Amino acid sequence: MSFAESLPSGTLGAFFQTAYVTTDLERAADLLGKSFDIPEFYIGGIHELPRVDAGAAKIRSAIAWVGATQLEIIQPCGGQDQAYREFLPSDGFGVRHHHFCGRIFTRHGFDEAEAEFAARGFPIVMRMVTDRLCAFYADTRTILGHYLEYVWIADDEMLTMGGKIPVYGDNFIPRATAMENV
Repeated sequence: MSFAESLPSGTLGAFFQTAYVTTDLERAADLLGKSFDIPEFYIGGIHELPRVDAGAAKIRSAIAWVGATQLEIIQPCGGQDQAYREFLPSDGFGVRHHHFCGRIFTRHGFDEAEAEFAARGFPIVMRMVTDRLCAFYADTRTILGHYLEYVWIADDEMLTMGGKIPVYGDNFIPRATAMENV
């Protein structure tokens, strides 16, 4: 199987999420909401992302489905959060593009994709593994200017997450199984 075949719809296809980082989560959610007609985001508290490589990153996030795309805004809050913080200005308010995210539908496929990105010379800058979700960021900044994230999420976990996140616009794909057709 080729590298492109191991990922949903090829290496740069089938992204379900666009993510930004910010220095102020509430302000960024308000700004993006007013600028792009997104009435509400699901805003979570501080949570730790367990990293396999070094401790945990602490973040807060705001999420909304806009059509078939999940929009995520992330505020780094401590711990091993350099992969988020390095995109931001050192002073003042900022919102910066951080990554696109694609879903891989099997745990085995996730492991293969991660290995393939590393083999192609894209450093894996963050890797999180739990029994319900696995994610990695491949450092594609020299080519694309941002990271690529790939995740494996248990189907029922994807559905649970979907129940908390506001949905706006047409073309929303609410079921995890439907995500396979994106």
